[in-house]
Amino acid sequence: MQQLAGVCGFWTYYLYTGDAEFVQEVYRYAKDYVGLWTLGADGLVNHRAGSWDWADWGADFDIPTLENAWYYKALDCVIRMAKLTGNEADIAELEQKAETVYGAYQSFWTKDGYRSPSVAVPDDRSNAMAVLSGLADPEKYETIRGNLTTVMHASPYMER
Repeated sequence: MQQLAGVCGFWTYYLYTGDAEFVQEVYRYAKDYVGLWTLGADGLVNHRAGSWDWADWGADFDIPTLENAWYYKALDCVIRMAKLTGNEADIAELEQKAETVYGAYQSFWTKDGYRSPSVAVPDDRSNAMAVLSGLADPEKYETIRGNLTTVMHASPYMER
């Protein structure tokens, strides 16, 4: 997940600097990276374990919701980079993956916010990422706000 955040950082760098040459240079690598992730039959990303399964420091992570939100956000950033760099031929495949994840992510919705079956209570980080990535529709914001004001698992990194 940390590298998915890094892919998003490429786009954020462009937004702050307007350095389209940088985006041209990193686009292929960002596209190749999101291509390493596969979707399961349920439309959600297949977990990619590594030497360190980073989500945030602390405990009580909801890995499936976080991982899918970061992936969806990274796809959005790569789609924007494709448009900027003239890689129009890549967009349909990226958008299809994003649409699949968007639809599948809605299965995480509960009366208390987004939550996968692997955790007992919704994770504030997951619900914040659902909003920031565009996975949460505005009619869900009030429920998510309740989660964000009562669940305090996020580190300063994720609080940012």
